[in-house]
Amino acid sequence: MSSRRETKRAELSIDLYLSSKLYEREVQIKALKAAYLRRRTPGPPELVLITGPSGTGKSALARCLRTQVQDDRGFFISGKFDADIVKPHVSFITAIEEFIYQVQLRRDHVVTDMRHAIREALGAELYILLEVIPQLRFILDTEKKTLESETQDEIILSEETTGSIRTEAPGRFVSIICRFIKAICDLDCPLVLLIEDIQWIDLSSLDILSALLDPTVGRIDGLMLLATCRGNEVGKLDNLSVLLRQLESNGVALTDIQVDNLTIGATASLIADVLEKPSADVEQLAEAVHVVTDGNAFFVKQYLQTLHEQSILYKSNGSWTWDETTMMLSLPSGTNDEMMTRLLAKKLQNLPTDVVETMKVIACLGTTFTTQIVFLAGTIALTQVESALEIASDNGFIKRNSENGIWHFVHDKFLEGASSLIESDDKATLHLVIGRNLRRRFSSEFGDDYIVLICDQLKFGLDYAEGPYERDDFARLFLRASKEAARRSAFLSASEYTELGIRLLERRHWRDQYDLSLDLFSTAAELAYCNGKHDAVDVKAVEVIENARGIGDRMRALMTQITSLGARGKVNQALKICLNTLHELGEPFPERSGRRRVIMEYFRTKHALGRKLEEDILSLPEVEEPRVVAAMQITYLMFPLLAGKDLSASPLVASRLVQMTLQYGLNEIGMSRVPCRVVLLVNLYHFILPLLLRFMASRDWLFNL
Repeated sequence: MSSRRETKRAELSIDLYLSSKLYEREVQIKALKAAYLRRRTPGPPELVLITGPSGTGKSALARCLRTQVQDDRGFFISGKFDADIVKPHVSFITAIEEFIYQVQLRRDHVVTDMRHAIREALGAELYILLEVIPQLRFILDTEKKTLESETQDEIILSEETTGSIRTEAPGRFVSIICRFIKAICDLDCPLVLLIEDIQWIDLSSLDILSALLDPTVGRIDGLMLLATCRGNEVGKLDNLSVLLRQLESNGVALTDIQVDNLTIGATASLIADVLEKPSADVEQLAEAVHVVTDGNAFFVKQYLQTLHEQSILYKSNGSWTWDETTMMLSLPSGTNDEMMTRLLAKKLQNLPTDVVETMKVIACLGTTFTTQIVFLAGTIALTQVESALEIASDNGFIKRNSENGIWHFVHDKFLEGASSLIESDDKATLHLVIGRNLRRRFSSEFGDDYIVLICDQLKFGLDYAEGPYERDDFARLFLRASKEAARRSAFLSASEYTELGIRLLERRHWRDQYDLSLDLFSTAAELAYCNGKHDAVDVKAVEVIENARGIGDRMRALMTQITSLGARGKVNQALKICLNTLHELGEPFPERSGRRRVIMEYFRTKHALGRKLEEDILSLPEVEEPRVVAAMQITYLMFPLLAGKDLSASPLVASRLVQMTLQYGLNEIGMSRVPCRVVLLVNLYHFILPLLLRFMASRDWLFNL
């Protein structure tokens, strides 16, 4: 292997395109450094955008800040978005993982300071981030289970109890990420967060970006948000454009640093440096290269390498020379982008067959991948995969991160070139084959992230799924993926997974796939609420209500529908559903309240409480009867509904919850602990409610009820 690499290095000695040297970028570098210095002093939030076409060196420009940031004892971290594979929050998660690695290289006191700052900022919610980014344990000096045991009531997804999505906290994960970032930087420890290819940002990540730049949330001193963007690929109505306009109107500073293709002069300087010749000696070559590449820095490099590989550009007597006649005859045709894609595809096709097939697989996996995943996704032996990746790396197509072992494409154009090798009619089938391979080799030790990876492949080839068994299996995978995405507050992606799962159901699914259908539609209703799509809530909830086999099976859909109606101000409809449900559960609630009833229920509840203290309440047994659990859930949902409609009826709800607790025992409602609420109600009855009743009686509030 070493001899082959040495030969390759000799052949590619032309590859001296110095990433540390930028051409015609003096103005942009000055603007970038000025923006960085602004973030070293207190000031309003700012987003720095480096915009330009693909291949113009946006990332290289952004990374010229790295040395200065490190000299200032700060951190330069980055993450990237993918064009085809939507991975919620991927850029921010990748950046945090890079931060964790960098922190571990610092002195012990830095690690300790960061650990304390992160714990103080996130508190009981820290384990939620640890679930998503397990590498955090390396600087927190703890395990996820330890944190989780400290606070069992802090759970986003409670599959252990009802399997329902926590609809009350769509922005919780966003808040956690923002507080984490705020904790790890300040004016003395700056943080530059580079978001690459922001034009492909997913909506969940857009929420994080918006929150980080929200001046009403609180300034994050020392944070520089830097993003690269293919401006020519973003329309005025795209979500990113809409957000940028909103940010600007809210007083957020937007600094746009434009990066264009190189001029002929800059192209000549680049070529002169590569070939170690005076600029005057390469003018004709530079003009010909510029005609083909239009001065696109990435294309210039690739075209020069191609000329060298074709022996048009070669060394003679220790000096570089070129065959002008052959070069002019071989000039490619088409647009700049088309020529570049064809050139890269041709270079890939010249690789060994197993390398080409491996490149097709990783093109389907996205911009980043691991050796293990490529092996699990393909059909060749692990040793062959490792060899293929090394060859692709030696040829400059991919690169392995020495910090975490993750591979990535050196440039998006290489990914596009590899993708172009796949015939359009074969792409869906290849994605399906990869998904099937990953599914067949699935092990519980891989975790739910692996399930999401499988589903991200299967969704492109669902039309080719074979038979009811496979369709049923895929639908269950999409349901698991949706819950994993929801756990990370990526509700739009989660909703997409549930819709794909529903699409895979058979025609008579409520008869033949009852449990799966119930879970999919109930989850879809909850996710629709999280995404603010209330009409979809009604559609999915009604589907469950009409087909469920009992009141217990309808509960998730009913609770989601009630919450959605309340959010829309349709309180009467929501209360009607509550009353009907309680009647069906055998715990009827009075439709009308009155002064006499409120006072009667008050004294009845007070008598039942007697002299019970908080510890007496908390020592009650846990209720296990599903009917009672459902009734307590519905009764609790009536509190916020009545608060804005009929204050006088609220004591009746409090009475009912206290009485049910004393009669049946304690119960966890969804993700909140009822015991804590009951203790509050006990205090309400002992101290506050008597005063409220006397006040209401003095004003005759209840005489007309």
